[in-house]
Amino acid sequence: MSHAKIKKIFCKSQSAVEFISLASFMLLVVLGFLAVTSSNMLQAKEEGNRKTAEDIADFAYREIDIAKSVNNGYIRVFNLPQTVNGVSYTINITDNRELTVSYLDYEFVKFLPSNVTGNISKGANKIMKKNNIVYINWTPVELPPILAALLMKNSGANVVSFASDGSVTLKGALSENSNPAASAADEFIVKNSNGIIVAVINFNTGNMNIRGRIFLIQNFLAPNSNSNFIVRDSAGNVIDYIDDSGNFFLKGTLTQNGNP
Repeated sequence: MSHAKIKKIFCKSQSAVEFISLASFMLLVVLGFLAVTSSNMLQAKEEGNRKTAEDIADFAYREIDIAKSVNNGYIRVFNLPQTVNGVSYTINITDNRELTVSYLDYEFVKFLPSNVTGNISKGANKIMKKNNIVYINWTPVELPPILAALLMKNSGANVVSFASDGSVTLKGALSENSNPAASAADEFIVKNSNGIIVAVINFNTGNMNIRGRIFLIQNFLAPNSNSNFIVRDSAGNVIDYIDDSGNFFLKGTLTQNGNP
């Protein structure tokens, strides 16, 4: 083979190698561009999810803030959508202090002002202000100011009384850490958010069974949104309540086998 032919073949091979190198370089450039673009799109999507969760929380917070700032007697019904951009979400209030919205993989938390009771949900929500307390989807149990006690009766006979100082008097006895269940007798039944019975007052015997424990002479009572039975005095102060676990909290004392 002549020197000229060998040189020609070498030039062709060199050109092919250069072309492959250039093509590989361009492919790396394109892949790098796609990676950067994909990362930016993902960041934009995550930012969009965060902003959506924040917007939902801000809307609900404004309703609470308005109720907080106006006079007692304020009542309003506001609505939250079932979905946003066709996507479901969750919203709730924890311990009457934190408003939490979860949208896709993002969670946004907003802290609430004091004296807010209840919980919030998708759909219609009733908000009201009474005795300087904001209630959301919650109807307080109050003692009328002209009465010294809230009485539960059976055929005219007192079974249990809730005094305005937070003391409770039972006709019968209290059983703690029990398994309260409904019976054929006339009863006052308290269920938790899962439909489980956590407290029963038997109107025939005056006995009370609770799933949890009793806590007496509590100086500060702060029931959370899952508390199922709350008694307030005429000033709006909590004096007794039963929580979701069946614990019974009293501002005062308990009298058993007494005269309600």
